[in-house]
Amino acid sequence: MTREADLTGPWKTDLATIVALVGRTLLVIAGAYLLRALTDSDILAATPGALLGLVFGLTWAVMADRAAARGRKLDGTFHGVAFLLITLPLLFEATTRFHFLDAWAAAAGLAGCTGVALAVAIRRHLLGFAWCTTLGALGTAVALTLFTAELGPCALFLVLLGVATLWLGYVREWTLLRWPVALLADLTIVVLSGRAVTSGVNDAPGVALTVQILLLVAYLGSFATRTLYLNRDVIPFEVVQSIAAIVVGLGGAAYVTRTTDVGALSLGLATLALAAGSYGVAIAF
Repeated sequence: MTREADLTGPWKTDLATIVALVGRTLLVIAGAYLLRALTDSDILAATPGALLGLVFGLTWAVMADRAAARGRKLDGTFHGVAFLLITLPLLFEATTRFHFLDAWAAAAGLAGCTGVALAVAIRRHLLGFAWCTTLGALGTAVALTLFTAELGPCALFLVLLGVATLWLGYVREWTLLRWPVALLADLTIVVLSGRAVTSGVNDAPGVALTVQILLLVAYLGSFATRTLYLNRDVIPFEVVQSIAAIVVGLGGAAYVTRTTDVGALSLGLATLALAAGSYGVAIAF
């Protein structure tokens, strides 16, 4: 087979399609940077500029859904990536540069953007877009944490994202998504536990306890629901994350409570409920 023959047929078509999609995505990003330049030069005020950027980004989430609905899943994935490349940096700058959002509002905005993207990925079976969304959300959460010096809001977001990706594995069989999210959520809560008992930081013990208990309840409750009500076998991820959730969630909550004398009653009630649920699962089997 000659070299020219290697470049004909479907390989040539695929390469041409990908190059065209990359070029179109770069033009979309250029449009977003034009809005940013207009805002930087005070032609647009900061608030209208940010809102226009958000609307521009959401347009591409709609385009991703429509393209995938017509069977053009690669187009849909690239449109979705354009949405992420517009909205996630916009959210970061709105928080760290323009100071429109505090740490809690930024986490809520990140949850909203991630929810929109995952909804499109689930609806149209776009696994590649789901991966881009998950990794983009994790990177943005880490960046927001570093620049806002407040860990609690993003830790809460990571727990919620972890449970969402867990159920995506159950429902869509997208099983690998849950591993990096769970790992980062666990590590974040370990750091949060240390910050909650340190004076002079922005993370309050009450916030840490809330996130720790949520991690424990959400993951173990999901495992129990799948095992009992869906009648499924226990899988390795559930074993590993159950141990991690008990050590990080329950152990971290006990450490914060003992050190700060905050939340003893809440921790006791949560522990009692989890113990009762654990006995229930054991009896059921």
